[in-house]
Amino acid sequence: MGGVGGGLFSCSDFLKEYSQDMIVAKLPSDLDEVMLGSGYIGSSAISSGPTGTRMGGFFNVLDDDVNTGGDRINPETGKGSKEVTKAWGQVVLSNYGYFAWQQDVGVNYDGSLSSDDAATWDELYARINVVNTILDEIRDLPHETDKDRDDWYRVQGEACFLRAQFYFTLVNLYGNEYTPATAASSLGVPLKLQPGIEHEFTRATVAEVYDQITADLTVAEEYLTRSPQKTDHMLHRASLEAVDLLWSRVLLHQQRYELAAEKARCVMKSENFYLAPISALTPSTPFLTAENPEVIFSQGSNNLAPNEVFTARNGDYCVTRELYDLYTEGDARRDCFLGVYGESSGVDCDSVFLKNKYERGNSLRAHISDYYMLRLSEAYLNGAEALALLAMEQGRAEAEAEANALLNELRSQRIAAYEPTHYSGAELVQQVRDERRRELCFEGHRWFDLRRYAACTVCPYSRDIVHSFGVCGDYVGIMYRRTIVLPAGDMNYTFAIPKSVLKFFTDKPFDTNPRNAIEPIESEDNEE
Repeated sequence: MGGVGGGLFSCSDFLKEYSQDMIVAKLPSDLDEVMLGSGYIGSSAISSGPTGTRMGGFFNVLDDDVNTGGDRINPETGKGSKEVTKAWGQVVLSNYGYFAWQQDVGVNYDGSLSSDDAATWDELYARINVVNTILDEIRDLPHETDKDRDDWYRVQGEACFLRAQFYFTLVNLYGNEYTPATAASSLGVPLKLQPGIEHEFTRATVAEVYDQITADLTVAEEYLTRSPQKTDHMLHRASLEAVDLLWSRVLLHQQRYELAAEKARCVMKSENFYLAPISALTPSTPFLTAENPEVIFSQGSNNLAPNEVFTARNGDYCVTRELYDLYTEGDARRDCFLGVYGESSGVDCDSVFLKNKYERGNSLRAHISDYYMLRLSEAYLNGAEALALLAMEQGRAEAEAEANALLNELRSQRIAAYEPTHYSGAELVQQVRDERRRELCFEGHRWFDLRRYAACTVCPYSRDIVHSFGVCGDYVGIMYRRTIVLPAGDMNYTFAIPKSVLKFFTDKPFDTNPRNAIEPIESEDNEE
């Protein structure tokens, strides 16, 4: 089964095709080729920017780091210039259901079109099925020689890592956030752990899904310790460091802070990666490339690579001014990652665009993904946050000292002439979270971080998110703006089960997730 629901029948053909190949697999390396081609998410050139019809295409347009760009509105007339055509507005409007947190994420602004909302669900379950098949077939393959034995362990370790990463994504999109008191009863996603077609599914609890993620990461860590990934294969293949980094993130969600810090330390001890120096953060050079020494793992495409997205122009996505202002003077990340549209061109605008965090270019097949990339700086932040929360919860001075040391070490590689600072209690937690927002922006973290902050029992945090968008007329640019608010703690932080999945289970009710109807709360007519 490649998907639960909508992708089921096409995946039936997939299974037939690959079952024949796997029956004749004679060595573990034969299955390695299948995993490379159909287990890992490949990279492709993207020209249209973020979209919900693509795997992971919407991850970075949900949170409080993104809005839509535009000129500065004249407060006396409520009007602004119309320097762009309708085409710009369609970049956002085609993704309206995700950006505006709608009940039906596939619908466009006026309801005239409704696209499939199952791309991410189907894609991940299809790849989970590949992993299940590999793990089932490899057990009986001979592995007497040193090479075959190394392949046997490594392939299984990589497969278990992939399944853990895919289920972690699924449960954090379609399941409730992990809360220790309710995880055993709240709904997660279906667990599919065997190859083949099954027709009866129920949603596992959040605790059951996390238990499976933990089991897979345990196997992945053991097997990739026995058979480490070759250094020259690390970027696009799972490694021991990738396993431990993902595990530290999973443990943060579970609020298991001692273990989260331990796994983060394992990553930071690695000799294969190091923090990129401040000199690597320049306004004119992309930061996250295949050559960056802190990138541990990446799979999938980059939805932010095209030049025509996140430009901050009218009707297109922009970076929020709040995020831009969060960087202090001397922080090299600000002018590398971000820029102000119109700053040097005389355009009356103060919108912020995405600059050189990634390589940018039309039809660019990016090596670094905007949603499935792991890098060393996250280990510093995971460790620092876990230790800060331990210190706050248990009054442990040594945890507070270590959290500050990790925070200061990361900042020293990002901020010119940085002077180490010591924080305590809730202020330390907030400083680490703010640093995480600066460092990991537009890497697919913020939406999931906001979910877990709200569920944190030691230091909870939640907020309203405000998005605005421009509704365009025929080739006249922005005509008017609409503003919508996602309230703190709203049920729309959890996505509804895709419509195609629900249709497949019409004969047996399949629990879905209720979502509120969120309407624009404000309209401003800018038509001249």
